[in-house]
Amino acid sequence: MADFCQHCNKALPTSKKNPKQKFCNTKDCQKARKRQWQKAKRNSDPAYRENQNCANRDWQDRNPDYW
Repeated sequence: MADFCQHCNKALPTSKKNPKQKFCNTKDCQKARKRQWQKAKRNSDPAYRENQNCANRDWQDRNPDYW
């Protein structure tokens, strides 16, 4: 039975090294995988969430003219 990519729904190659693979190796699908991981991490890890908030504030302070 073939598994399918959670993002693009294309068939995934069968892999003995990574049988739980959920995303294919295309750039868009890997970006979607990273976004999904980051969202779950922010929701479950308060330290990670605070670190991300600090990084965003620092970037905004360094780039006040961006907006």
